Amino acid sequence: MLLANSKCHDWEPSEKELIQKTITEHRALQRAKWRLIKADNRVDFSYPYTIGDCVVLPEHLLAAAGSSDARISLAKTLLHEHVHILQRHHPGLFDNLYKTWGFRRATKIDMPADYEERTVTNPDGLDAWIFSCPDGTFTMGLFLEGSKPVKKAFRVSGPDEKGAYVALGDPTDLRKISQWLFGVESCYHPHEVHAYLVSDNVFDREKELS
Repeated sequence: MLLANSKCHDWEPSEKELIQKTITEHRALQRAKWRLIKADNRVDFSYPYTIGDCVVLPEHLLAAAGSSDARISLAKTLLHEHVHILQRHHPGLFDNLYKTWGFRRATKIDMPADYEERTVTNPDGLDAWIFSCPDGTFTMGLFLEGSKPVKKAFRVSGPDEKGAYVALGDPTDLRKISQWLFGVESCYHPHEVHAYLVSDNVFDREKELS
């Protein structure tokens, strides 16, 4: 089902055809019930994300999806976002998996004031986690620099008796952390790591079998 509202754009017939062709070409997408919203590129940093059971697609992803390779990229995005919908429907189901990667939940994380006010929330990962690896223990997130969100990691102390952590010092480039999370660069939340691993591996396997 393709949706539009006053803040988004109507679907062009060619875009509807593109979506249907992309879903038909990939078995991993065929059993899902799709509810899609076409968003202006100026909305939410032009990122795809989910709201409830709906996938929000910025129009640049549709405009670029004319070639076969670009449709695969669109298909990966659809599957990635569908994983986020499953995560939302089954909260806590993947916690044990995330713990084996080094994540654990935090009741609260106190950030430096200047970063607290520049925190960018991601509707696909709103709960707080910290991550431990041989380089230390970190909290990770998205923070505005100018007009763009940038991925950062902070070392943390804690937890206190209430399970809260405190972010320390200057941020670390998230790419230094991603080596401990399968090379996933958007590793600032376990839901993101999970969704990238599923979508990348499914389509890599599909390519091997074609």
